[in-house]
Amino acid sequence: MRSQVLAQPQTDLFWRHVNLTFAQMTGIYDSYMKRNLTPEIGFDLSPILMIQLSGELFDLNKYLNKTPDPLEYPEAGRCSGLVKIAADNKDMFFAHVAMSSLSWMMRVLKLYKFAYGLRKELTKEQLFQM
Repeated sequence: MRSQVLAQPQTDLFWRHVNLTFAQMTGIYDSYMKRNLTPEIGFDLSPILMIQLSGELFDLNKYLNKTPDPLEYPEAGRCSGLVKIAADNKDMFFAHVAMSSLSWMMRVLKLYKFAYGLRKELTKEQLFQM
């Protein structure tokens, strides 16, 4: 993955965003490990990537007929949602993924304002509900 990211031109928006994701995950991992934050990007993010797999592991356990251990996984529900406002504020789009009932939804709302500076994206604001 590292060689793929570094081999791409910096003007390629897709790979630039992949690199920005790695930068964010590096900061999260370094902070978790109580390291001094540095401007470099790490590609050894196994613990953070494993956290991201939690939803997929839920499905794999179901597929493999594994019985969940309530002591190991005390929280039964996981879900996420996305709300996106159209650029002209005339439309709103919703998405929701629940791995249990809607009653488990955490109701955390996050607004991200992206300004990466390479070119004008269609939308720079993303609203997430978790």
